[in-house]
Amino acid sequence: QGDSRLPRHGSVAPDLSIPDGGRLRERLGAGFALVAPRPVHSALPVIVVGEGSAYGDARAWLIRPDGYLVDSRSLDSAGELESLVPGATASSI
Repeated sequence: QGDSRLPRHGSVAPDLSIPDGGRLRERLGAGFALVAPRPVHSALPVIVVGEGSAYGDARAWLIRPDGYLVDSRSLDSAGELESLVPGATASSI
């Protein structure tokens, strides 16, 4: 994860305003979700936060329903995060 400006895995996800209105924390809680600077392909819900945010411009982040960061991947590998959701299969997400 290298960049010290990015959130740390295992920490509470930074809250911020999202481009389509509202706050990130208002979109969490129903299940696991991905946060990314732009749309990515995933069976999980994707919350687009825009570039230049606390989440950086090159990673997708898996967030638990309680708001903690599980892990992150490059945008090209965002789909790999689905496998980290307990009990999830593509058909159950």
